[in-house]
Amino acid sequence: MKKIILVLVALSALLFVLKGEIKKTPEQLGKVNFMKGNAFYTLPRTEEKIPLKLNMDIPVNASISTDIASRLEIKTKDNHFIRLWESTLISCFSVKVENLTMKKENMEKTKVVISVKVGKIWNNLLKNATASRYEVSTPQGVCGVRGTIYNSTVDKEGNTNVMVFEGAVAVSPVPERIKTTFKDTFGQPYQIERPFKRIKKPYHRVTKEQWETIVGSMQMISLSADGERKEAEFSMEEALQDDFVTWNVERDKEIVR
Repeated sequence: MKKIILVLVALSALLFVLKGEIKKTPEQLGKVNFMKGNAFYTLPRTEEKIPLKLNMDIPVNASISTDIASRLEIKTKDNHFIRLWESTLISCFSVKVENLTMKKENMEKTKVVISVKVGKIWNNLLKNATASRYEVSTPQGVCGVRGTIYNSTVDKEGNTNVMVFEGAVAVSPVPERIKTTFKDTFGQPYQIERPFKRIKKPYHRVTKEQWETIVGSMQMISLSADGERKEAEFSMEEALQDDFVTWNVERDKEIVR
């Protein structure tokens, strides 16, 4: 009897340990699908830069950076493709879904936010419901994704530019839940290093619905650090003058899902 009790106690202890280990397993953003040069990821509240390698797993809660003359392509676990240009820094984290219509059976209860601090990022997302799990946020606005191809650029001054090549994105103010979650995860305020310019009075507050802009295919929106917004159309010929766009268009042709 004593032996049986000891065995049961040992099994219970083992299950407890295994359960703890399972809980510690971080959620994965995806794998490194292509890279050129040097890229790194850093875990929250640490300064260690871990070099990325081909086929390496990348956790959701991490900051990812690329060096000069470097390129990085991430294939997410949901079969989306995210690419970073040289000298780019992003931070990824999960936020709880607030929209009750999303909280249906068999649907994810969290969204993955990719916060672009500086640099260029390209998004090629599947045209299905899981694409809505992703939001790309910049210091000046957040892009609600519903399956599309677009890029986002943030310069050192905090100015943001979003170009949509296929589909549409809803660009709106960065909600407090993203700012709060970012601060809780990384232990720092949600902003770039250099402070933004303040908008001169007179100004008035607007609601999210009034602010939100739908950017369609072959359209772009520029959001300046001082709050100014400009919308325009562009041609593929014009866009291909940018090496970043050219590289991504060529990479998109090689996508196998």
